[in-house]
Amino acid sequence: MRTTHRILGAAAAIAIVATLGACGDDSSAPTSAPSSDTPPTTAASAGPAETADSADGADTAAANVELSADFCDKVGQENPPADLAAAAPEQLRDGTAAVVAFAETLSSQEANPDVGTELADTLGAPGVAEQIRALASAVAEQCGDGEAAQALPEIATAADFAAGEADPAYCAALRTEFADPSKQPAASKLADLAPAEQRAALQRLAASPEGGGAAAANLGVLLGIGLYAEARCDVPGAFGMMFLAVAFAGEVSGS
Repeated sequence: MRTTHRILGAAAAIAIVATLGACGDDSSAPTSAPSSDTPPTTAASAGPAETADSADGADTAAANVELSADFCDKVGQENPPADLAAAAPEQLRDGTAAVVAFAETLSSQEANPDVGTELADTLGAPGVAEQIRALASAVAEQCGDGEAAQALPEIATAADFAAGEADPAYCAALRTEFADPSKQPAASKLADLAPAEQRAALQRLAASPEGGGAAAANLGVLLGIGLYAEARCDVPGAFGMMFLAVAFAGEVSGS
């Protein structure tokens, strides 16, 4: 699953989404909903992601799952197949389905003004971030340290942001930071106001040197900010803006 390379190569699709983000287009990008009967959470119902304990939880969950050779083959493909979740261990299927939805959304050529909110609700559903982290650990240990193992933790970070509830003061800061589409939101200004589950990631981003390498290293944080701003703070096109920023930085740096 060469998610990072494919993300950096799909700027045109997201440019359409960003441009039409506030328009009334009713077309939808394909997404794969989690396999459980529990509907994706919204900002009002999503609980905070407990980032501090997530790594230990992922290691524990990963130790209790066994990935099949078929799953390892599928997850290593450039485009995750639609049946990837069906090949995953049962306890990781919701997280795997969210990863497929993430990939499908970013590779879609259809303009969808609700793409940020739809993806945030899928990634932000209860337990999804933890499952994706456990999946990342299991893939690294059992399938080899390939691009999937590197990309999955970034998707989990984006899921941490997506699971957050709307915070009025933080949302106001995000609206200010997203007011100028030509500038990337300043992580240093946002970190002090951010919910606890986002603060460490934003501080890490603020401390990173500028350039495409930093964008690639903080892919999950950047896309997560966009997802949170658009889905929880009603900032139209925020996800598309951050996607374009990541894609442009990657092209400039040759990532």
